[in-house]
Amino acid sequence: MRPIKDYLKSKFIAVSDHWITNQLNTNNSITSEMVYQKWLDSDLRKISSTNECAALPTDCNQIKVDEQTDKPIKTTLNGKFALQINSIEDISRPKVLSAADALENELNSGSDDNSENETENQTKLFKKRKTAPKKKEVTKRGARLLSMMLTDGVTECKAIEYQPIPCLTVNTAIGSKVLISGPLEIHTGIMFLSTCNVKLLGGSVPLSESNTVNDHGSSANSGNSANDRTSTPLRTLFEQTSNNMMTPIITLD
Repeated sequence: MRPIKDYLKSKFIAVSDHWITNQLNTNNSITSEMVYQKWLDSDLRKISSTNECAALPTDCNQIKVDEQTDKPIKTTLNGKFALQINSIEDISRPKVLSAADALENELNSGSDDNSENETENQTKLFKKRKTAPKKKEVTKRGARLLSMMLTDGVTECKAIEYQPIPCLTVNTAIGSKVLISGPLEIHTGIMFLSTCNVKLLGGSVPLSESNTVNDHGSSANSGNSANDRTSTPLRTLFEQTSNNMMTPIITLD
């Protein structure tokens, strides 16, 4: 067991002795690399849910404030952490535009069924507008900005793409593992990531296991989620600067 545990530790992976023992019991001749491949395709919320497997600081998803000014302060996270992507989405595109795409596809399908319901739904979606947006209007948006929920199996933390991260897309599989390397800034419980902070390791989680992640990008069964630990609503805005960098403006509602 020790060689396998040391091999995983060299990759900044923390798992329980119980999980490694289970892998050895399944296959006595299993190698360290084979165990690593098993880890890539496992749900960390199930195999690394004990405190001995915690990699992230348990308070990394909490809002920290200055005691004198009572304003949010930035903290720096150092080290390397093998984490799992629980959700990922492009928040540069408003959700109403995604709904507009879906409605446009439905209208273009040529179906005459339930026309009254379609008209009613369209009115609800676009209120004052009587028709679906034109395609060129639907596809208007700024530079891509990924938002994701990351976990070490114990603590879940929100992260945003502060600078472009080429190895990640909205199609990156849920359950993929990434190696997060500091130093990186955390502000109001949110990690600010750039390409130098992220390495995609691969892997995924079967749909039957990953379906606990809800539409809002948070895990329904994560005991130490960002939503649990931060009660103040947040609104994050981003401006495009002249050098194509994303400048965060974070305000508290």
